[in-house]
Amino acid sequence: MGIAGEQKGDVLSGPPQEPIRREPERSGTSALNRRTPIGAAKRDAVETRLNVPGTRVFRTEVGNPAGTTNCRSVTRIGSSIFVIVESRVGRSYIWMGMHPLLARPLGLVLVLLAERASAAQSATEDNPSPAPTTEAPSEAAPQAGPAPSSTTPTFSPPPARGFTSSSVSLATPASPPPLQTPRTAPAYVTPFQLRSASPRTGVRLDTIVAPYRYGGESALETVLFLSGQIRLHQHFFLQARWGFDDNRVGTGERNRTGFVNPSLGFILAFPVGPLFRFAASTSIGLPLATGGGNGTDADGLLLQRQAALARSAMDNNAFSPNDLGVPTGLSLAFVHRGLTAQVDGTIIASGRVKGTGAEGDGAKVNSTFGFFMGYLVVPEVSLGAELRYQYYLLPPSLVDQDPSARDNLTVGAGGRLEIELSDSARMRPGVCLSTGVAGYVEQQSFRMVQFDVPISF
Repeated sequence: MGIAGEQKGDVLSGPPQEPIRREPERSGTSALNRRTPIGAAKRDAVETRLNVPGTRVFRTEVGNPAGTTNCRSVTRIGSSIFVIVESRVGRSYIWMGMHPLLARPLGLVLVLLAERASAAQSATEDNPSPAPTTEAPSEAAPQAGPAPSSTTPTFSPPPARGFTSSSVSLATPASPPPLQTPRTAPAYVTPFQLRSASPRTGVRLDTIVAPYRYGGESALETVLFLSGQIRLHQHFFLQARWGFDDNRVGTGERNRTGFVNPSLGFILAFPVGPLFRFAASTSIGLPLATGGGNGTDADGLLLQRQAALARSAMDNNAFSPNDLGVPTGLSLAFVHRGLTAQVDGTIIASGRVKGTGAEGDGAKVNSTFGFFMGYLVVPEVSLGAELRYQYYLLPPSLVDQDPSARDNLTVGAGGRLEIELSDSARMRPGVCLSTGVAGYVEQQSFRMVQFDVPISF
């Protein structure tokens, strides 16, 4: 760009300086590009002619810490764009007229310089250093600036074109504070037959198909539970469950299909610190299952007894057609980095309310315990293993006849998928293979295949 020699004696230009050598004009800038020291009166006159307010809109370090540059304004006149830049070193102004195609690169350069200056200012504010001690300069009498030379350019808008002027701030806006990402709870792996320590509103279809041996013949027991729960409060849920069972034995002479006892209860669940989850539940089972009453329905009783074993003897209250039971239990789960370890214990107290002529047991107390360990391989796949144990605290008369009927031990393992149905609905289908280890489940060679499909909303 063309540069005119500096004028001397200006109150803003300081001591006289050597003239600046004129350089040939470069491509892309007009002959109006000039650099000259001017006084406050001339500066105001130039800005008045450009219709530009005199407020400083940009400041950045240029060259060295001793020199700063203030971009006074950016102005558009017709098809040309003018930028006024003030240099604090020589108290001089640079105004440039250029084609609109060059305005964008210049603006980009000024923005980059602004970001650099903003970063340097932030570092200075974070680590302030004592300002150097300097002697106050002696006051000099103000001198009148020299008259403008004939080579000083003047600017006026073309008469036939519109004139627009605006003051554009090139300062980098302060960056917004980082968004606080909500802390999500660790992923909980749902067990197969134990109580969930992280219940959700939803429904669940839990089916078990269990082949076994009875009287030397092959048999097959199928149990299907349909359950649902709804959140009443942040940590309080209402749950209900019902289902049916089917037993196929040998040639089919003792085949039977029926219903199980329905149950209604409540769940209290809440986290204990960042790593543990606690759940407690209680319910009541109504004696409406097939095979109850004062009559002798041997096939109905066999249906319910084998269904209880197919469920690893963990849901005995659902298969007692003459008893009113109140299962109450606790669960505690440790959840960390995809690992879930859970212990579970339930006491099932029940009393006979009908069918007194069929059996002589007025009351009995059963108990179940379980341990589950699961691991979230990826967010959509989890694996788990479960150990289940049932023990009669107050046994029925059947235990006096056969002590092996007092307890049962089962082990199982399987996996789950997580399928996103919508923004709020999730389906976690799972398959678990189990086998009897001790008790009747082992003596009758029970092999259980569980198909579990919980859907949460």
